[in-house]
Formats: sequence, C-alpha cells, structure tokens
Amino acid sequence: MKFCERAVNTLYVGFNGDCYLCSWMNKSVGNLGEQSFDEIFYGEKATRIREAMAKGDFGSCNHRSCKFLENNSLADFTADEVSEKMQNANIEFIDIAHDQICNLSCPSCRNEVFVPDESYKKLMVDLNDKLQEVVNRDTINKIQLSGSGDIFASKYAMDFAKKMKPLNTECQIIIQTNGVLFNEKTWSEIEHLANYNLIVSITPNSYNRLNYTYINGGHNTLDRLLENLKFIKALREANKINKLLLAMVVQERNFMDIPDFIDRSINEFGADEVILRPIYKWFLITEENFWFKDILNPLHPYHKQYMSILNSPEVCENPKVYLWGAKNLHKKVKHPAYKYQDYLNEVSKLFINREWFEKLKALMKEKGAEDIIIYGENELSNILYNSLNKNSIPVRFILGRDLGCCDCCDGIEKCKIADYVSEENDFVIISNFDVRDKIERDLYFNKFNGYLCDIRELNERFKA
Repeated sequence: MKFCERAVNTLYVGFNGDCYLCSWMNKSVGNLGEQSFDEIFYGEKATRIREAMAKGDFGSCNHRSCKFLENNSLADFTADEVSEKMQNANIEFIDIAHDQICNLSCPSCRNEVFVPDESYKKLMVDLNDKLQEVVNRDTINKIQLSGSGDIFASKYAMDFAKKMKPLNTECQIIIQTNGVLFNEKTWSEIEHLANYNLIVSITPNSYNRLNYTYINGGHNTLDRLLENLKFIKALREANKINKLLLAMVVQERNFMDIPDFIDRSINEFGADEVILRPIYKWFLITEENFWFKDILNPLHPYHKQYMSILNSPEVCENPKVYLWGAKNLHKKVKHPAYKYQDYLNEVSKLFINREWFEKLKALMKEKGAEDIIIYGENELSNILYNSLNKNSIPVRFILGRDLGCCDCCDGIEKCKIADYVSEENDFVIISNFDVRDKIERDLYFNKFNGYLCDIRELNERFKA
C-alpha cells in the first residue's frame, strides 16, 4: 500500500507558527505560538491525519504541489510496516518557513516588500526559541530553512541559522533562497553549516533580465544574483556545499527561457540539478492572474508551445533536469469569467424565487439552527450575506481556509477553518460550490457535525 513517511517524521512550521505534517498539506495540526512542539506533533489533529493516510486517504494533501503525488512516487509498504511506522512516529525532518521577510516581492506571493511590525518581531523571537530546542534533538536528520521568505533578508532567520548546531553531524540542511543576498559576507555568518550535509536551493526563475525583473516584482537585481551564483559555484567546487539546486517556477512569462536556463544553470553555474516546477495558486495570486500563468492548463493559449519545449531532448533527456510536476497536465479550465457566470446564474435564483428565504428559515428551524455560517471568500458570499441580512436571517461569520486577503462582507467576523470549532446545530452554506468536495474534507478533519449545504443545492431544493 502507498504511504507517506512524512506523516510520521515531519513537521512544517509556517506563517504565524501554524504547523502541518508537511508543506504540501492543507490541514493545520496546531500552532507553535500557542502549543508546545510535542503537543502538536503527537496531538489529536496530527493523529487523525496519520490514521487517514494509513487507510490510503490522502485527502489532506495538496496533490498538485506534492512532488510524490504529482509524480506517483510514494513508496509501497505492507500493512505491518505502516502500523510500525505509526507506532514509532518521531520527528526527523523539520521544515522551517514561519518567517515571511523577503527582499523581493514576487506577485505570485505578495504585493510589496514585507515590513514586520513589533508583534511580528516578538513572535519570531518566541518561535525561534522553541525551534532551536527541536533542531538540536538527536533524532533530527533533515532541516529545511526559509521556504516562505528569504533567510538572508531576515535578521531573525539569520540569527536562527547562526545558533543552529544539530547534534547529528550527518544532518541534511537545505537552504532555500532567491540568491540575491547570498554573498561572501552573509555566508561568513553561517559557514559552520558547511560541517553538515548542506544543500542550497536557489530560484532565479530566468536569466533574461526583463523576465527575471517582472517575475520578482520589479526588482532589477539580476547582476547581483549572477555574481553571487559564481561565488556559490566556488563553494560547491570546494565541497562547502554538497549539492546545488537551481529552480524555475514555470509560467507564461518565462517558459521560453527554459533551454537557456538549463544550459546556463548547469554549464555556467555548476548546478547538480535543475528543477522545473509549475506555478501554483498560492498566497495572493488571484484566480484570473493564475489562469494566465498556468500554462499546464490545456486551454491556455501557450500550452502547446510550452509542451513542445518540455518534450525537446535538451529538457526531457537531460539527467540533471527534474520535472516537479512540470509535465503533468492540469484540469481544463476556462477563463474565470465563465465560472463567475455560473455563480451569477445561481445567485440570481435567490431573487427570482420569492419564497427562497422563507424556505431557508423553515429549513434552519428543522435543523435547530439560529444563524448561518457562510463558507467562501468571494463576491457570491457578499451577495448572499447582504441578502440574508435584508431578510432578517443572522450570519454568525464568514468561514474560509485563508482569510488573510479576504475583503468580502465588511463588518462581519471572519474565521479561518483552522480555528473553527464546530457546534451541533451549525448551518453552513457554501458559496463557492464548485469546490465543495475540498471544503467537506476540511470540515471532516475539524469534526464538523452540523448541517452543510451549498447555494446550488438550496436552489434545487427550494425550486418554486
């Protein structure tokens, strides 16, 4: 049977201290700012996810971004082997990405250079103190640093790296960076890490000046990066670095640079491996912007041209090129405007059917509900919220996976799914009904025991 060992040996510490059993999971298992490490790693939420995986259920994983699920490369184990791994769960790999500070502002990640406030600074110090204890445990054999910001741009990330001295001298340490600030001076502050199995992963994205500058948010730092790559190559040749990875997040802007990127990365900068991975819909990237960037979508106008480059010998036959899902076709998706049309068709039925809201009140009474929770961060939620208000139906809050950039339904409380505690008579209406299956999965892991429905389902139920 397929099983992922990360479920029993890994913890990813993300933004604000939210923790996951892997960076490619959707479901938080706790918060390091509020709990101890062991309370999270051995806690009830982590145990539930492990038990689901032991039954072959990978519903809490992001299949598109996980390199094992993307490439169908999860290892096979017997049921007894899985049972033994479950019983002996222990931390071996800590993936540290709680610090958002970065010197660039790539549009796929953020709108501007992040400037921390005092509460953020205090949180970083507190989290770093807890994490230092973990990285120095003798079970740790792998540590990954700064997958959210850039280690060399943050005082807190650098302070952490300076103090880090794992007991296991064979420990693999992976530094992820954009490379712009990785120079002789910053290296001198953490060069003790060369005593471990050090891997450096740098994401230039392109060596074409216009494309490089566009992708990183308008920062024309290519010359500095190229100079640093020569210095990093020298570290690799001196075996200060055990492996050098150079990566490209492939999108509509840079896919034509792939052959040049591979050639220069290997022959000029000494990369051991060149990673090509597609852009994913993360952080602040809008649905419309993602559609234009996602060239693995067969309906994208550049899709065929991209696939022809990917199938060329210099790409597909090069042993140093690793395709991290860069060849796996995505679902055929029309431009978001078509989905908005579907949404509007459904929401219009609220106003055509004069009995809709009275029937909703009757259903709420039947289910013992006193108010409504709306799941979704979109304009449809806004319309639904205003319509419920006008018909004297109270809304408790807006529920969503990540409400960091939610600007819908002003004046009402917002609640992240990770913080949601279900009550018996909760009545949840899903506005973004096209992803109901994913929402049901999230609520399942939160032990949801209320009533769940969506706009389309209610329209069908309340038909005049």
